[in-house]
This record gives sequence, structure tokens and C-alpha cells, in this order.
Amino acid sequence: GGRYGYDHKVFGITAKGAWMSAAHHSKRLHINAYQDALSVVGIGDMGGDVFGNGMLINPNMRLLAAFNHRHIFLDPNPDTSRAYPERQRLFQQVAGWEQYQADTISQGGGVFERSAKRIALSSEVQQALHIEADALSGEALIQAILRAPVDMLYNGGIGTYVKASNESHAQVQDPANDAVRVDAKELRCAIVCEGGNLGFTQRARIEYAEQGGLIHTDAIDNAAGVNMSDHEVNVKILFTTPDMQSISKAKRNQILVKTGEDIHQQCLLDNRTQAETLALAHDDAQMHLPRLLALRNTLLASQRLDRRVDPGFNQDDPIVLLPQLAVILGHEKNRIHDTLNEQGLYQWSHFADAMLLDYFPPLLRRRYQHAIQQHPLKADITHTQITNYIVNHIGMCSVHHVQSLIDAPVSDICEALLIADDCLNIPAFRSRLNSSNIALQQQHTLLLQVQEHTLHLAEELLRLFTMNGLDSSLIAAQKRAMTRAAEHTDTTSIEESVHHIGMLSHMGTASYLHQQHDAPLQACMRATRTALQQLPFAQLEDALSQADWGGKETHPLRREWLQRLTFLKAQAAHQLLGSATQSKRCIQAWQQHPNWDALQQPHAEHDSPMHSLLLLTQLESLLHTPAS
Repeated sequence: GGRYGYDHKVFGITAKGAWMSAAHHSKRLHINAYQDALSVVGIGDMGGDVFGNGMLINPNMRLLAAFNHRHIFLDPNPDTSRAYPERQRLFQQVAGWEQYQADTISQGGGVFERSAKRIALSSEVQQALHIEADALSGEALIQAILRAPVDMLYNGGIGTYVKASNESHAQVQDPANDAVRVDAKELRCAIVCEGGNLGFTQRARIEYAEQGGLIHTDAIDNAAGVNMSDHEVNVKILFTTPDMQSISKAKRNQILVKTGEDIHQQCLLDNRTQAETLALAHDDAQMHLPRLLALRNTLLASQRLDRRVDPGFNQDDPIVLLPQLAVILGHEKNRIHDTLNEQGLYQWSHFADAMLLDYFPPLLRRRYQHAIQQHPLKADITHTQITNYIVNHIGMCSVHHVQSLIDAPVSDICEALLIADDCLNIPAFRSRLNSSNIALQQQHTLLLQVQEHTLHLAEELLRLFTMNGLDSSLIAAQKRAMTRAAEHTDTTSIEESVHHIGMLSHMGTASYLHQQHDAPLQACMRATRTALQQLPFAQLEDALSQADWGGKETHPLRREWLQRLTFLKAQAAHQLLGSATQSKRCIQAWQQHPNWDALQQPHAEHDSPMHSLLLLTQLESLLHTPAS
């Protein structure tokens, strides 16, 4: 940030972002990380930015033990009403553990030298940290602290303290901490929050996650600090554009101060969203593992993912652990962003201007919109925004999966996904879900269903339209029609909303008929709905999306049949298009077809791919028969 900019320690951005990420873990354990009396051991001291700010987030936190490069702090039964103000005092005075007021420490605790050869342990400390020994060296005590059975291990310090059991200390390359380092399989904490860098090796994260521990990576947890620095640099670059050069440095600095809090909150929201993205990717992999495997293989083939640098991606390794998904997330975002830069999506996307403006705080958007449009890094910022939005909200595998189904540039795929998200009004759904009292796991289930519906509409649009050059008036008309449909549908419960979104996800067909035949959009939507009610398009498309179709041999067949189904649906809706009399006559003709009865039978969820193929051919035969 230089002399004038956002002071990270004042904002506490890195610590708050890391805590935001860990709070998502704790929510899965039914713990409120901001209010509950969660037990914590930590690495760092109150004088440090990341540790100090982190330990001030929750006044009810029970900090049992912590250590830095010189001292070990023990408070086996903390009185939070006294401990929290004392932590505040140390933070404000940039003081170390040795200045902690002894009379605020619970019985049996204290502050000790890390270099001590023998530290006598009270019964209170033994009980709090589950230590059997009466005394330990400073180094051994640090190891015991790292192994403590607590809610959270919070890393706000410097050094690598946890390795995998199959790694040597030499491989870690941090000799200063060889004597205190422990193996990940020994950890008994429920959550790890990585505010600092390189506290764990990546193999250690994987080993810890394999035994049920909740951990991302340091790159995920402490991303908010990097994010805020990026925003600051890009805001300062904005003031170098021709439209802004008349603004004095003093005025610029005043604006930086005024915009700091908005950027601070945006960066925290990004961390929370990314943590949720990883949780959703983990849940999605339980249902659609072939998608994740295909994405991994693409990243390996393009050498973005390198097994020599990124451990945990050998053929036999499970890849559904959060630390592994975090690595894939970063590489996939880079892949999409770089491709959008090559293809220049920002030059024609209907969403480019809004995405660019959303990057900047409200004050700058209101006053300097024209200057923002001239930003030297306009393309990079826009493509970063689009990439983050799609991956974070529509799914980590979304772009790659659609690529595997449809021959289209990544820029077209991203545009289709944004159109689908907008027309289905998914942001409003997410907002409603976030404010509900629905349990976290059920929220994830509903979000994954909505992601599938968004993918479905995007795929349909890509098969029926050319994205580059798509008339904005058609998109607006489609959104208005879908909004009106929602207003006339009972969506009292969130589950009903999800079902309605699923129905609307087939309405790309209606827009196609509207464009091709110059028929009223509402009539095209009615015809499409009738086709869905009479024939099992939705059931067959759902069957084709299942993991059974994700294999090397079956996926190409799925790709072909989804393409054919889209046009069969358009054909069926077109046959129904017109007056009620015509629709009735068409349905009567279908009912006389020998395949009608078979297509009306309920389809069990366990239908095999071969059974689905049989139904597909029967449907194709029915629709190729003249309907009059």
C-alpha cells in the first residue's frame, strides 16, 4: 500500500478473512465462531497483525495456549471477561506474551520460555491440554499444544509446524522448527485456521483432512489480505487515467480513506463465498465425481496442475478433500481467466460493464463511472470478476463440464452461464436462502440443485443460440417472462422455488421458438410447459446428468443425446404452438403412437443407461411421426 493506502493491521483484513473461512467450518459443527466459547490454541502473539486481530474477533473465545518464537502462554481455564480485555491491551501496545498480566491468567497457567529445558505442568494444564507428563521441555510443550484436543488450531505466526507422517523434516525446509514440528495424524483439533503462510505442508493438510479434520489451505484462508492489496493497487491505477489526473494526491488519499470500509467488507465476503464454494464442491463430488476427475485430468494435461508441486493428485488418491479441492479451485480460476483474456469476452459480454463496476466501491461507481470504463486493466478485472462469480456461485466444475458437453469457446460458455443465472434470478434465491433458518447441509443440497438447473439452461442456450451477438432485447424479454411466471406460481417454500427454477430452466426452448417463428414468448412458454408435462424430457435429461453417464465410453453418448433431446423438445413445443385446439389435436396424435404408453410410465431413479437409451429412441420415434 505504500505510505497512503489501506493499513492491513488496522482493518484486520487477513485475520478476519481467515476467521470468515474457518467460521464456515465451525458452522458445519454447529459452532458459532463469532459468539460461542470455542476452545483455541494458537501460533503467534498479540502484537502480530494476523494473530492479534484473530484473537479479538470472538470475545467469548477460550484461548488455552499459544506460543511464538520466544514464549509459551498457558491459560487452562480462561476467564473470558478478563482474558479478552487483556488481549486487547497487548494488541494495542504491540506487546508479547511476557507482558501478559499474571493475575488475569487462570490457576495453573503462566508464561514460559520456549527455550526452557523443563517446565513443570500443573494439573489444570494437564487436564486442559490432555497431557500426562508432569513436566516437559519448552519444545515438547509446544508439540503438546499443537496436539491438543480443541475446537480450533489458529495459525497466525511464521514457520511450518505440521508435516505429513511420510515427510522428513528436511523435506519441509524449515530447520528452525524441526524440534517442535508434529505429524498431521497426531492433531486432535476439529478445525485449522491458516491465517499465516506455510504453517502446514500440503501433504500435512491432506493427511489431517483424511482423518476428518476441517482445513482449506493458507492461500484460501488468508486470501482477503491479498485481495485488499489488489483492490488498492487497482483503485490507485484508476487515478492515473486521463479523466482522473486533475484530482490532487490529497483528494485521492481522502477518497482512499472513504472507500476502505467498502473494500474491506467486499474482501471478507469473497472469503466467505469461496469457503462455501469449496464445501459445495465437496458435496457435489459425492454425486458427480466423474466431473471432478475430468477437470483434474485437464489441469494435469495442460500442466497447470503439477504432481511434483501439488501433492495428492496421483491416480489412486481421493480428490474430494478440501485441501485438494482448494488447489483445483485456484488452477481452474486461472485457466478460465486466462482463456477469457485470450478470447476477449469483456468486449461483447452483456455483463461486462456491471462486472467491472461491481469491483469498485459504491463511491467510485457513482462519481467516476466513465473513468472506470477507461481503466488500463479493464479486461483483467472484468474477467477476474466473471471467473470468480461463475466458479463461486455456479460451481467449480461448471465451465469445464459444459465444455465437455458442447463445442463452444469458454467465453460463450461463461456468457451462457451468466445469462442463465440472471434469467432464473438465482441471486435473489441465494439471498433468500442465506436469510432462512434452513440447516447448512440442506442449504447446500438446495444450492447444488439450483446449480444443476442453471447449468441446464446454459447448455440449452448454447445449443440453440450463438452467444456472441445474441440480442440483448431477447435476453431481457426472457427474463421478464420468467419473472412473470414466478409471480404467478406458488413459491411459498424455498423447496417450491427450487422446483419452479427447475421448470424455468427448460425455457431456453421457448426463447428459441420465439426467435425462430416470431411467436409470442408467452405462447412459446406455454407450449414448452405442455411438452414437459406430456413427455418425459425433464426425467430423461435428469437421468443423463447422473454419474452413470460420466464414464469414458458413456459421456460421448450422453453429449449426443442431450443435444438431440434439446431439439426434440423444441420440435415437440413447436408442434403444440398455436391455439388450444391445435395443442389438443397434437396430443391426441401422440397418444395414438405405439410408444406413448411406455413413455408415460414412471421412471425409477435407478434406471440403467440402456433403459434410458430405449426411452430416448421411443421418444424420438414419437416426435418424428407427423402430429396431424
